[in-house]
Amino acid sequence: MSNTIIRFIISILAISAMIVHLTWLKFSWEALALLGIAVLPWLSEFIDTFKVGKDSLEVKLREIEKKADAAIDASLRGVVKNPPAMAATAGSLKIANDADPQKGMWGGSPSNNGRLLSTLIEKIPGEDYFRRVILRVGSTDAAKPLSGKVTFHLHPTFNTPDFDVPVVNGVAETSLVSYGAFTVGAEADGGTTQLELDLASLNDGKDQFFKR
Repeated sequence: MSNTIIRFIISILAISAMIVHLTWLKFSWEALALLGIAVLPWLSEFIDTFKVGKDSLEVKLREIEKKADAAIDASLRGVVKNPPAMAATAGSLKIANDADPQKGMWGGSPSNNGRLLSTLIEKIPGEDYFRRVILRVGSTDAAKPLSGKVTFHLHPTFNTPDFDVPVVNGVAETSLVSYGAFTVGAEADGGTTQLELDLASLNDGKDQFFKR
């Protein structure tokens, strides 16, 4: 017997008992209890439906927030229009460097002098090609907290490829929207620390972003 049929039978019995009770004794707390028994089997289903609806609403709100963040990023930095990976496939180091001019310019490593350049690449809801790229520079040495500002160097097709980001709570963070992977350079500690991260090196084999 299905749960729906069982709930229906319980409700019918409880309502019938309540009607009989009210017919003979008019209103009482027992009648109210019987009404509660009649409603209770359906309450759990309503709560589950509400939870599903609430979760769905939260997902939609997060998607809207991600789209809004991406739109703000694109308006601030522009969008890279000439992904280096396209030209890099030609097999010529010169061609690759021309397409990705920050490559090899900032030491070749994302970690240096107790600093780390890292990234988080997010999919934008409803968008198949562009990705939101969050760049962070922080300290890997508790004895050497990062302070001041960090200068980021992006692909030259961005509207503002070179810019400073102040350090807040030990981290300099910026975000942008890109069609494909490219190399990011960063300067910290007044320019004495250089960091470099090729986004294509993070290829997970699933997202075409890293190959464009």
